[in-house]
Amino acid sequence: MPSPTRFHFLNKAIAQFPLWPLLLGTLLGIFFADSWGTEWWMTFCFLGCIICGITRKLTLSLIIVGFLLGHGTHGLQIDKQRESIAYINAPNPVQVSAVILDSGKRGQGPYLAKIIQSKSLPQGVKIIILPRERANTPLLYGDIIETEGSLRTIPPARNPYGFDRQKWRHRQGADVSLTCYKPLISKGVNPLYLPERTLLLWQKRLADKMTAGLDPNSQEAQLIHAVVLGKRPTRSDEMIDDFRFSGTLHVFAVSGLHVGMVGSILALIFWLTRAPRWLIILLTIAGMILYAGITGLRPPAVRAVIMGSVFLTGFLLQRRPTLINSLAASAILVLLWDGHQLFTPGFQLSYGVLLAIALLAKFWMHMLHPIAQLDPFMPRQLLSKWQETQLTFREKLKGALSVSCAAWMGSAPLIWIYFGLITPIAIIAGLPLILMVFLILSLAILSIFVGSLWSPAGVAVNQINALVARTTHHTAAFFSDIPFGHIHRRPDTPPNGRVIVFDIPQGGAANLLQFGEGVLLDSGRSSAFRYEVLPALQKLRITPQSLVLTHADTKHIGGMSQCISLFHPKQALIPHT
Repeated sequence: MPSPTRFHFLNKAIAQFPLWPLLLGTLLGIFFADSWGTEWWMTFCFLGCIICGITRKLTLSLIIVGFLLGHGTHGLQIDKQRESIAYINAPNPVQVSAVILDSGKRGQGPYLAKIIQSKSLPQGVKIIILPRERANTPLLYGDIIETEGSLRTIPPARNPYGFDRQKWRHRQGADVSLTCYKPLISKGVNPLYLPERTLLLWQKRLADKMTAGLDPNSQEAQLIHAVVLGKRPTRSDEMIDDFRFSGTLHVFAVSGLHVGMVGSILALIFWLTRAPRWLIILLTIAGMILYAGITGLRPPAVRAVIMGSVFLTGFLLQRRPTLINSLAASAILVLLWDGHQLFTPGFQLSYGVLLAIALLAKFWMHMLHPIAQLDPFMPRQLLSKWQETQLTFREKLKGALSVSCAAWMGSAPLIWIYFGLITPIAIIAGLPLILMVFLILSLAILSIFVGSLWSPAGVAVNQINALVARTTHHTAAFFSDIPFGHIHRRPDTPPNGRVIVFDIPQGGAANLLQFGEGVLLDSGRSSAFRYEVLPALQKLRITPQSLVLTHADTKHIGGMSQCISLFHPKQALIPHT
């Protein structure tokens, strides 16, 4: 006869982490909706109600409820995007009134916008607006614009290993683009977007404060902006590679690490003021929300704020929060708000790393126990101050290494799948670099505070921060150069070589001849080289040693300077103008 405690372990786990069945159902619902939309919505609802009524099992009911929620919310989004594609054949010109959600790198487009009013598109659908010409005044988040143009679908990737703009925009919620016939007309600002818009305007002022007195084009200033605000360095590809190959590129993206550090700094400041515990928690949550808004409300930062808020709220409710349950709660909230995030590498890495830490940190604490092991015949009370200090350091080192090993195990498979790279050196490199990043964040906050009171003091703090940033880069470079510290996936190289003729948009030419040491015949225009040619060279790990340019026009030689600075070819044949 089966034992009544046969599934005791499973029942105990579900009792401790009741939100995970709900999360499992949400994941399943989003997967189904992403393929079929709400086509089977009513059928799923009917079957779900019947199954819940028959079984009366809480776990199964939570899975079904999560499935219906995930399927319904994401399915409605998918339906709206498919509906927008159906309007491709609408009579031209298509007139739209929309609010700007993303204005591009310099505020000049392409713009991600949400339709407010249009006869040819449903309200609330997202589109990409391609302006006819650059606006005199850059558009910002929340601006209301009017324009007209023609609709078309966003084209797929044109070249092997090229950037798939269609897939990227689809996950942003947009499947169609509008090519404008006339300049964009600004009609003011949507008041609903004013809070986020204000925070984004603060970003520019704070960026100037934290690098005042430094050369804005220096690697130190770019690294400070990257660490604190998540701004990708513009001309520091070598620096990016150093952090990538040391396994610490995540310091360039405002993610859970940065939000957690900012929360810790703020909590420490509030604690020093002797504020009550409940007020410290509320102010810390508010500070993290403010930081996420200033850095542009990027999905990783928003996920981290939700996760941190859920975790800290447990203390307010006099409940001991658990990382696994908080993880599930935040994931459910994020996915019900935007189901597209489930299919992004950032979401998978964020939650994969935290789940690995929650599940494997104790295992690694046990495996690394000898690091902080004390002689069983030596009572701790008899240790000298120096011995006690050493033991305390080894205990903290054991804890940090345990978390680092667990985090690496959670991220390594995904990084290998998506980027063809594995970085075992990250287990060690992450320890000093995280401390340095914490110091850069702390000094940036101090610079903003003292610089607002007295500018010379802010400049002095920035000089110190530049020294820390320079040391951080050198440390990353040191770890990236360690043999076997990073391993690339072996590229698929035909034995007889290959020729790749790139399909360059708007004319131009670029061809890769993979014979001998490799020849790049023309480089295309600057943007084409960066988005069409460079990804293939990086993916195939080809370093062209010869550069041959056939025509002295931008469509053929625009990417020349990028190619020379990145690959340093041994020889270049450049035509005279």
